[in-house]
Amino acid sequence: MLQLARPTATATSRVEVANLPSAEELRESIPSSSVGQATVLRAREEASAIIRGEDDRLLVIVGPCSVHDTDAAKEYARKLKILSSRLREELLIIMRVYYEKPRSTVGWKGLLNDPFLDDSCQVSDGIRITRELLRDITDMGVPAASEFVEASTTQYRSYFEDLVSWAAIGARTVESQPHRQLVSGLSLPVGFKNSTGGEVSVAVDAVVCSGEQHTYLAPSSKGSLCMVRSRGNKNTHVVLRGGRSGPNYDEDGVAKCAELLSSARLDRGIVIDCSHGNSNKDYKRQPVVLADICHQLTSNSQSASSIAGVMIESNLHEGSQSLPPSLGRASSVASESTESSTPGSTRPGAGRVEDELESVSELSSSTSFPAGQKLGLKYGVSITDGCVSWETTEHMLSKLALAVDRRRRIAATTSMSTAKTC
Repeated sequence: MLQLARPTATATSRVEVANLPSAEELRESIPSSSVGQATVLRAREEASAIIRGEDDRLLVIVGPCSVHDTDAAKEYARKLKILSSRLREELLIIMRVYYEKPRSTVGWKGLLNDPFLDDSCQVSDGIRITRELLRDITDMGVPAASEFVEASTTQYRSYFEDLVSWAAIGARTVESQPHRQLVSGLSLPVGFKNSTGGEVSVAVDAVVCSGEQHTYLAPSSKGSLCMVRSRGNKNTHVVLRGGRSGPNYDEDGVAKCAELLSSARLDRGIVIDCSHGNSNKDYKRQPVVLADICHQLTSNSQSASSIAGVMIESNLHEGSQSLPPSLGRASSVASESTESSTPGSTRPGAGRVEDELESVSELSSSTSFPAGQKLGLKYGVSITDGCVSWETTEHMLSKLALAVDRRRRIAATTSMSTAKTC
């Protein structure tokens, strides 16, 4: 149990302080393997190429809204690895492994902050569990994506940065100067989401800002405060996630974003979030959003070439569930429906990955999930935003791959016609 220092009778008595291991110590105790390092670097390079328009595949960031059960996350990763291999010619698939959860007010802040789901906030355990999970997933050959919420976990040589292939800066922190500066020193592609109100210009500003050199203060890998001079990150881009002003995934929303990027002299692709404001916070609408994106990809319009990727909130089973109110959390922790599918439910595309994944049912039944069992939580169901099921995910990504293939053929035909005209 982490011991907190006793508050002193001073102006700082409202806080308690506990020392944590340095990033260097954590990396040494839980090192990444050569396989994991290769997985991370390859996905970074390929995702960056897609964002720059040098690779005509689509980037897909898919997985649970947030991770609270490491066993379920690893089962999801095993399934995703098989599907990723099957669709690799059209899609670069990176798994959402979100260990931090931003809150509009209060609620569970993620695996890093409260790994045991009991408000004990054993962060020292959280950082260890999180790094072990990222290591295990990348060792499978599955690249990981996350949202950088805490500035201290965002910088170069931090606790987890070496195990993440793509990161998001969320709608609540997109205007944060510390986050923009820290991103400028990262060697991985980062997506800036539009604001919660729906303003896209702030995300474009963030892309411009993080692409420049900065001098700022940040903890070193040993834990001491140091001065950092960054070189600028040229692999940042905008993520359209909708907002209070409404969705912005449609052709008009993409065109407006592309115009803002062009005005800022930024030649970057756009990633579209199928969830959040674009789905009106209804996870069941994510396939509807994706269908519109597929139509844009095959319409030979400007948006077809502007779209570089999508984000999908997905889990083993659909829906979401609330943590017991006895823990003192608001009922809004799970912001969507508490409905979840049963393990035997079927949807278009179901069973294809399961045919190749050995003993999936045995893996599900043998997993150790003490925190979830203690709280009576359903295995493989989100405790934050609602998610589509694995079966729906497989169907959505197969449909998206077909759209990418068709976009590729349309582009080739157009190019041949142009060449003949010339």
